[in-house]
Amino acid sequence: MALKIGVIADAHGNLTALEAVMDAISAAAPDFVVNLGDLVSGPFDPAGSAEVQMRSGYLTIAGNHERQLLAITPAKPGGASDRFARECLGDAELDWLRGLPVTLRLSDEILLCHG
Repeated sequence: MALKIGVIADAHGNLTALEAVMDAISAAAPDFVVNLGDLVSGPFDPAGSAEVQMRSGYLTIAGNHERQLLAITPAKPGGASDRFARECLGDAELDWLRGLPVTLRLSDEILLCHG
């Protein structure tokens, strides 16, 4: 039996676009959905986007922007979109991002990664 997998990536904090894609995926009725990272860094709605993705139940991995956002320090301020997102997020969202794997193997044939 073939699985139907929904795939999203690079929401970059754009809640309006994310919700449109999630509606389309829901209408396609996949067996499950994977989210391949770059979740919140962007100038639109990082916190709202994080909240929706946290509730989604999608198998989610971290992209390069999650790693960059979490690495921000006063000595390493990072890029503008990562800094903006970091300032918008609370402890719950940051803890969620910290807990995301960088890769995830679904089977011998399926490896999820951001690239």
